Amino acid sequence: IMMNELLNESDKASKHQMQEPITVFLSHLHHLLGDMYMDMSNAKIALSCYKKAYDFLKPISTEVEHTTVQKKYEREGTFLLVKMGKTWLYTCEYSKVLKVLTKALEVFRDLNILDSPEYAFTLLQMGIFYRFMFQDELAHNMLNSALVINEKNFGTNSEEVADTLHSKAHLLMDMGKLKVYN
Repeated sequence: IMMNELLNESDKASKHQMQEPITVFLSHLHHLLGDMYMDMSNAKIALSCYKKAYDFLKPISTEVEHTTVQKKYEREGTFLLVKMGKTWLYTCEYSKVLKVLTKALEVFRDLNILDSPEYAFTLLQMGIFYRFMFQDELAHNMLNSALVINEKNFGTNSEEVADTLHSKAHLLMDMGKLKVYN
């Protein structure tokens, strides 16, 4: 109701211009809900939230004309795909994981944001995926790259670096290169 009132009262802005901020807000809201459900280990509900967030952003990324804005929405949409890949990783839907993460890496390379937190997060998820697929060398390379980018962006005492080191420690234990003492 409120959105309709805003649209009806607007003399200066087009209907599309008024809908865009609301659509972006709804996308961000669903993104946050997805993160919340992932934190609560409910990957299936998180996946539905990420999908909804992606669905809100997708039309905007194809409709906007300004390339900087389009790249911003493409970046956000691709990051949501990576989050969907993470949920599929936790629900053991591995064929979907590889497809979506590979596509995300391509998009981030095309956008030339190879030092971004989003790219590092994608590398981290690829590293975890390759660890689950027993491709230790690929996993090691992905995790090392993610670690370098995260340290550059967040510093050595950050949650992102800790997550990457945690995944790397699991990989090294799997490879027999790190022993755990009780």
